[in-house]
Amino acid sequence: MNASALSRTAGSRWLAIDALRGLAVLLMITQHVSYWLVGIEQHNEWVVLFTGALGGLAAPIFVLLAGVGVTFSAQRHDDCDRLLVIRGAMIMGFGYLMNFLTPHWFTMGSWYVLHLIGAAMMMAPMLRRLSTSGVLTLLAAVLVITIGIQTWLDTPFRLYNNDMSAPTKPGGALRFALAEGFFPIFPWLAFFLAGIAAGRWLLAGTIQKIWQMAAVLVAALAVLSGLFASGLAFTHDSRWIRFFLFKTNFYPALTPITLFLIATALLFVYTFVRIDERLSFDVSNMLVCLGRVSLTLLIFHVAAIRESAQYFGFWKTMSAPITLILVALLLIGFAVAAKGWRKIQFKYGAEWVLRLVTG
Repeated sequence: MNASALSRTAGSRWLAIDALRGLAVLLMITQHVSYWLVGIEQHNEWVVLFTGALGGLAAPIFVLLAGVGVTFSAQRHDDCDRLLVIRGAMIMGFGYLMNFLTPHWFTMGSWYVLHLIGAAMMMAPMLRRLSTSGVLTLLAAVLVITIGIQTWLDTPFRLYNNDMSAPTKPGGALRFALAEGFFPIFPWLAFFLAGIAAGRWLLAGTIQKIWQMAAVLVAALAVLSGLFASGLAFTHDSRWIRFFLFKTNFYPALTPITLFLIATALLFVYTFVRIDERLSFDVSNMLVCLGRVSLTLLIFHVAAIRESAQYFGFWKTMSAPITLILVALLLIGFAVAAKGWRKIQFKYGAEWVLRLVTG
């Protein structure tokens, strides 16, 4: 896609970004609902493992696209700093609303993906003023600081839901926000920063830089993991091991998995923009419609489905085949509802409230 074509779309919605956000919604719901419904004894079944792996891509995509959105907002709005701060505060508010509505999972001190995105957007007026090289330098610094904080706090190499829901350790909710919540600022701010850079490359028509950055991150991952696999003593030292150990679970996220997930999210952005260039997403496309209500669906499915499973006794009680059928029906239902909702411009959802307040 050339720069002139990109500039023609810059003043309106980027349907490729909406469509990718819609895919992330589907991955997220599939993972969550499968985990919530399948019986515990079947959690090693391929259904849970497969949907869990795919669903793990949802949050990286959401956070990175939030950074892309900051770049687009700066291009579209004269007073974007005020808009970003207000929108960030509202998204964080939606995060605490979700905490309140989901007492079986969260407490009011929990720090989930909406809290992270809200905090990052409130920092965006400062972040967006950095040069692109400054953004990428800060991204690298975030990764290094992350390991320093995790090592200092002696963060376990595996955090479970109970560890991340109620803040009981010294530092309380601040500790969650910085390092030990579900999606803490360190290292997840790095995804947001990568999105800011990717958004600039999209607007400039230099989309190839997106996959080039992904390639650099994968190369760095290969070097770090290779050093660890070689058995070099310092890579296994407790002070440095988090830089080198590739652990697929990202609670907490160590350096290798963070590099992998940022690279993967960048490649999804590149791929969806290329698809749009060739096939042209339409405003009525199912993924586009789902992407337009992704915030609403995040809050709704967590608060309604997860809490219902707990209250009505079908939490982790179903077989894998029944779960697959129910998940498929649920996804179809959400897709149909989103397409129908477009007819009234997605009124009364969380996104509509954001637009109503911030314009």
